[in-house]
Amino acid sequence: MRRLFVLAAVCWVVACGDDGSTQPSVGTLQITTVTTGTPPGEFTIIVDGASPRVIGPSATLSITDVDEGSHVVQLTLPTGCTAAGENPRTVSVTAPNTTTVDFAIACS
Repeated sequence: MRRLFVLAAVCWVVACGDDGSTQPSVGTLQITTVTTGTPPGEFTIIVDGASPRVIGPSATLSITDVDEGSHVVQLTLPTGCTAAGENPRTVSVTAPNTTTVDFAIACS
């Protein structure tokens, strides 16, 4: 009987103990566009090849719960608009901080 009690206690401790899993560390990406001229269509943001998200020509888009680490942020623009600097851009997200990405866009 004692052996059964010890076995039950060990099973209880293992079942209730730390399973070793942890929540991923996440941060926020804050993407801002500042546009001169009149764009002929909408802008989209693609992070790490995921589905595009629409962003206005002079707007801010916040994406929460972004895993900590390196991410690729790409801005897609309609014909007649160009972004200054690198596009796409590789940025580093650190938890629990907000990483900002600013795009300056000129449309003719």
